[in-house]
Amino acid sequence: MANDGATDLEINELEEEELWEMIEIHRCKIVHSLTPSRLTPFLRQAKVLDQLDEEEILYSPRFTNTAMRTGFLLDRLTTCGKNGAIAFLESLKLHKPEIYSLITGKDPSLDLNSFSGLIETSKLTECLAKAVGSLQDEVLHEKCQKASLLHQCRKMKEKINLLEAKNKSLEEMEEELHC
Repeated sequence: MANDGATDLEINELEEEELWEMIEIHRCKIVHSLTPSRLTPFLRQAKVLDQLDEEEILYSPRFTNTAMRTGFLLDRLTTCGKNGAIAFLESLKLHKPEIYSLITGKDPSLDLNSFSGLIETSKLTECLAKAVGSLQDEVLHEKCQKASLLHQCRKMKEKINLLEAKNKSLEEMEEELHC
């Protein structure tokens, strides 16, 4: 494809089908390396997703893992046409620049002036607060998992010690019987 080294202007000038083809070529890598909760606030600000879309993507019980949620996010964005593809690529510039580079063949350049029309300051603050809150929730969840695993590990060690003591006792009894 002739998109290697394409500039932002060239990307905006591509047809809808070309944009989605660039994205779909790397779908497997995308769905396994993105976390939808990090992209949806930006995509809502870009008005390619609404609150119901975001809730369905992030919380629907139909999607049992992050890859399924990311795949559904991509499917939902395709219904938004060219705007969905461009907003998705813009969100990658911020959250996963290496994926943006993989798709477009160029390094992401952030023009902070381009955000002025897209996100109001108060909305940006809200978006950042949600992102920080989401990360804090993930850290808390991981700490709880760690504590649970450490507790299970201690219990298993206690069981091992008990079994070793019983085994030693049984071996001693067996020796006494053979003597």
